[in-house]
Amino acid sequence: EYVPSDIFSAIGENLEVSATKRRDTVGSSYINVDASFRRGMIKAAYNNYPRVISTVDVVPCSTESNNILMGKKAGETTWRFIGGFTDPSSPSNEFDASKELFEEANLIVAPEDMLYLFSVNVDDWRYRKTPEVKVRTNVFGCKLPKNQPFKAGDDIAELGLVPLDTDLDEINPVHREIFRRLCYGK
Repeated sequence: EYVPSDIFSAIGENLEVSATKRRDTVGSSYINVDASFRRGMIKAAYNNYPRVISTVDVVPCSTESNNILMGKKAGETTWRFIGGFTDPSSPSNEFDASKELFEEANLIVAPEDMLYLFSVNVDDWRYRKTPEVKVRTNVFGCKLPKNQPFKAGDDIAELGLVPLDTDLDEINPVHREIFRRLCYGK
């Protein structure tokens, strides 16, 4: 009978064993299950419902200059919106938008001050080979806080105020549709 702890017995109690060695050990072990179980697992793997991965993107707007705060990741030359994956344990998407704004721009905006604008599917490179999985972002707007300096954080290396008439080529391809809808209409 297969018992998961057997894997660790085979490796030994040495915690310094590499993950590669652990994968090799797991891959070489035989799991004694009957054919109906294997058929069930294969069927379950191939019969998933299409699913949507939820994200948030934030559009902090400067009311004085008609600019929006956007960021660039290290090594990137195009602007992207501040945002990230939603957390199933958080109370709301507004909360997640507020959290992302704090993590990536060091700005504090209350979740109740986040205004839902629209949602749109984004072409995330991580899921291009899995057509049954799509990333849909929920876009929120907020006023850019006047008395808080913004500072890049998390995976954002640079922040800047981007004019609404910026050419789409200067916007990251993943976020162009969002920018186009915001600045040029549908």
